[in-house]
Amino acid sequence: SMFVVNIVGYFALNSLGWRWVIVIITIPIIPAWILLVIMPETPRYLCVSGKNDSALKAVHLMAKLNKVTLPKDLEVFCHQNKELGSFKMVLGTSEFRRPAVLLSIMYFCNIFIET
Repeated sequence: SMFVVNIVGYFALNSLGWRWVIVIITIPIIPAWILLVIMPETPRYLCVSGKNDSALKAVHLMAKLNKVTLPKDLEVFCHQNKELGSFKMVLGTSEFRRPAVLLSIMYFCNIFIET
């Protein structure tokens, strides 16, 4: 997808100018922002965060969107772990630290090489 954006940006830069290149490149961000607002959190994340009622609502919403009927007495039992997914867990253990640092370096190098 970045390849397509770069090609479109190259041709737009030569014909339209840099201002239109900025407009064209930022257009794909609009659907991402809309989805960010519309999409609910996952039930797993809500459970881990201690939001059992919201997790149950999310399960019911997903069932409704998939046209599946759920039992009326459905309950959600959650194991709360406040450290799950935290920076302390990712960078605090050697198991996750090295892959996280390497992926971050590759990500930032990719950004600077692409532009």
